[in-house]
Amino acid sequence: MNLKIALLQILPGNGLEKQFQIGKAACKKAKAMDADIALFPEMWSDGYVVPQDEKAIKDLSVGTDSDFIQGFRRLAEELQMAVGITFLESHEPKPRNSVILFDRNGREVLHYSKVHTCAFDLEKMLSPGEDFFVADLDIGRDIVRIGSMICFDREFPESARILMLKGAEVILAPNACPMEINRLSALRTRAYENMIAIATCNYPDGQPDCNGHSTVFDGVAWLREEPGVRDMCILEAPEEEGIYVADIDLDLLREYRANEVMGNKYRHPKKYEVLVSDYKYVIRGLRKDEAGLLKNFLYEAIFLPKGAEPPARDIVEKPELRVYTDDFGTRKGDNCLVADFGGKIVGAVWTRIMDDYGHVDDETPSFAISLFKEYRRQGIGSQLMVRMLELLKRQGYKQASLAVQKANYAVKMYKKVGFKTVDENAEEYIMVCRL
Repeated sequence: MNLKIALLQILPGNGLEKQFQIGKAACKKAKAMDADIALFPEMWSDGYVVPQDEKAIKDLSVGTDSDFIQGFRRLAEELQMAVGITFLESHEPKPRNSVILFDRNGREVLHYSKVHTCAFDLEKMLSPGEDFFVADLDIGRDIVRIGSMICFDREFPESARILMLKGAEVILAPNACPMEINRLSALRTRAYENMIAIATCNYPDGQPDCNGHSTVFDGVAWLREEPGVRDMCILEAPEEEGIYVADIDLDLLREYRANEVMGNKYRHPKKYEVLVSDYKYVIRGLRKDEAGLLKNFLYEAIFLPKGAEPPARDIVEKPELRVYTDDFGTRKGDNCLVADFGGKIVGAVWTRIMDDYGHVDDETPSFAISLFKEYRRQGIGSQLMVRMLELLKRQGYKQASLAVQKANYAVKMYKKVGFKTVDENAEEYIMVCRL
């Protein structure tokens, strides 16, 4: 079963009524080309005009019950063809950049507002959408699972990934920007990694900051019975204005999705927590004026068995612990990296060659690492460890060592980054990482 999508790569007019008439004529041509779906470029209601005045932009926005939107609903029913109409949508506190998909019976099946607005530019005047949605589109011969993302959404892998996870087979992607090699490559990648078809409709050359090159990637990267790979791009329009129809082989796509390895088959969601965290941190070197913080982190590094009372904070002044911090930065092997959250240091990893619990020899730096409790189990400690090991290797060290209590959950992290047990006593492991 095939799905025909018409990309309406057309120039806008002047005013809402003119936009409707141009759009209506384009939809009728798409129907004459036997299209199942007609897709407009981004914000067709005003030709992607985004006034930077609050009153002006609200005056330009249109509601879903407006004659403009309802006109395309009636047109979809009249033509018995799905229509993806894009518009500057009336919304509080700010308008939205939206698309509504009407099916061939004039029913609204999908209403999506751009999540990743270009808030660094003109779209700071807009409210972002709240979620990504997938809908069943009845094209008469079959039901197709359809989702949408708009322009800048494509730069975020999460957009297409969420739509894939929600069951989308085809993504409709209205657009209004220059479609150069990097943006086209992003679309190709989204289609490849999710085994999903992506249809992008752009304005033609002649519209400011646009150049045509509307595309359809069908998401099928290779065929088992054929050698080599295939080009997923089944349509790339030229720069000129026109209506360009792509024919997506849904049977081929569905068979491919059932048998190949991308998409959801081998994901490890539990390991991706940092991707959905609000935490934004940088790893950098400790500054000289921050050396006093190491005593705080040394205290935080003290392992407490379940139910044990924490010691007094002055425990770090004991000679066997002061070896970790005294005159830090002045001795051989002294290195420290910190995790900095917007000016707040929440974790540190440091090394020095010292006669501590994890001492191996006088050429091997010993590790200490600590994070505040609320920042643990986020992957930050692993990143600090890896960066420090890279630093030591660049400095010419052959190995690094540490000591850790056997009951400490951090043992798993140390093994993960490459440390192996070389000795042990009743309570501790001595571990070494070869560099």
